[in-house]
Amino acid sequence: MDIKTIRFERSNFDNTKYNEASKFQRKFLNDSKALELEHNIFSLYAQLTDDVPDVIDFANLQSNDYFYEMSTFQFYALADRSWIKDKNIIVTNLYEPWIIGIPFDDQLDMMPKVFDDPTLFDCVHTAKSFTICLDNSDPRLAKKYPDINWVCPNMWHSEAFLSFTDEVSILRTQFVENVNMLDYIDEHTHKNKPHDFTCLIGKIKPHRLDFWFSLINNSLVEHNIVGSWDKHIINPKYEIKPNQEKDRVIKQEWIEKSKVWISLESFPEQNGDWPITQITEKTFKPIRYGMPFIVHGSKHTLQTLEDMGYDSYRSVFGDYIRTNYQETNEYIIDILKNVDTYDWDKIKDIAKHNVQVLQKWDKEKYFKSILKQIK
Repeated sequence: MDIKTIRFERSNFDNTKYNEASKFQRKFLNDSKALELEHNIFSLYAQLTDDVPDVIDFANLQSNDYFYEMSTFQFYALADRSWIKDKNIIVTNLYEPWIIGIPFDDQLDMMPKVFDDPTLFDCVHTAKSFTICLDNSDPRLAKKYPDINWVCPNMWHSEAFLSFTDEVSILRTQFVENVNMLDYIDEHTHKNKPHDFTCLIGKIKPHRLDFWFSLINNSLVEHNIVGSWDKHIINPKYEIKPNQEKDRVIKQEWIEKSKVWISLESFPEQNGDWPITQITEKTFKPIRYGMPFIVHGSKHTLQTLEDMGYDSYRSVFGDYIRTNYQETNEYIIDILKNVDTYDWDKIKDIAKHNVQVLQKWDKEKYFKSILKQIK
């Protein structure tokens, strides 16, 4: 498969959309590059191979056998999209679950509804193939937009399994260096742990804030590792002077002193027009370190993990994800209040299974799995 990253000219873009997309790109990614320059952060080829993208000028697009790649920012800003006819197109947003031009319910994140382009996918059916590669594995997308091939590369998954071999990985940590993870799980599952759970709440969103207040109302904050770098949620037991960057790493006590990890994913189940199932480092951290977990995500989150080969602990904790985040939080609170009553021998076996599945991944296998989905 030959993937070419397109280098556009300023004249290829609509002025208004160019300004909108550029402004949002600078704000969201802290990326000052102009849209007419190639963007390694969006390039599927560059990200998966640690190489620079194979760049082609827009004026030189000829062969219909190549796969032509551009970012979601560039695709949105184009003045004309009719040129995609009979070509293989890839639009990428590798680390996020949204595409600019399709608004969704912004109670949960920073995507402004002004980016609404009803014509965004008008020409998709004319392409030889049209793939959108983004961090969103929700199966409802394919039903809603059947002319599009949806591929989820899940960069956060790769971050987790690469931590076994990559010495500079942000998830690499000394306390499990040269440690047999199965033995580690035997030693650190449930036994003699002073805290019932670890929960890094992160950026304040409605489902997370509701969970925080539910913990307070059920007296579950004081004796557990829970908190956020957000100034609205402070818990001294969490850590001294927390910040967003510290949440990206891992602390030994988060794993070894708590029985369960609570992952409050970026997006819960919601009834918007743009469905989102995103599984980030918030969930892959406990898998990496052999810890049982509970996830607050969309209703497809647990099945998505299972489709990847992982055990979601559904057989232990049940189907606790509901159609609204308040009810899901109630179910999770009930699990936490009864955490010692579950089958911990089974939980330990599941933790071992999950870390073994993660260890089977490597960069080559990952790269091939992504390319296999592009058609």
